[in-house]
Amino acid sequence: MTKYEQQYRKLCHQCQNMQEDNACSVIALAVVAGCDFVAAYVSMANHGRKPGKGTTMMQLLNALERDFGIEMECMDIRGEDSAKAALDKHVSRSDIGIVEVRQHVIVYKEGQAIDNKANLAREPLFLFRIVTPKETDK
Repeated sequence: MTKYEQQYRKLCHQCQNMQEDNACSVIALAVVAGCDFVAAYVSMANHGRKPGKGTTMMQLLNALERDFGIEMECMDIRGEDSAKAALDKHVSRSDIGIVEVRQHVIVYKEGQAIDNKANLAREPLFLFRIVTPKETDK
């Protein structure tokens, strides 16, 4: 088991301990922002997430930018065969970000997806990656 699979399982366990479900955006926020599940949960609640309910990408992006100072850039990857194929094609080993699929988000770090494998077969919509300060200054 990779360290990212361990991190995903730990976050899922924290999610279950809080009797929470439908929290893929909270897990994605925790991984990208480098915080624990509770901090991500509170941040998402502050941006409109209701317990047990999904969120919009805009709520997730707002939480990342406003609460953690993390700006993301978006790439349209509709038409790729799967989220895994999109990650293999568009993500480098140093990238951290999120792949949006229908009614779910998959987080990736250092080119590795942090999610259960079944979701990697889903059709991707958009890929979001962190914009570094140098890219922002251009």
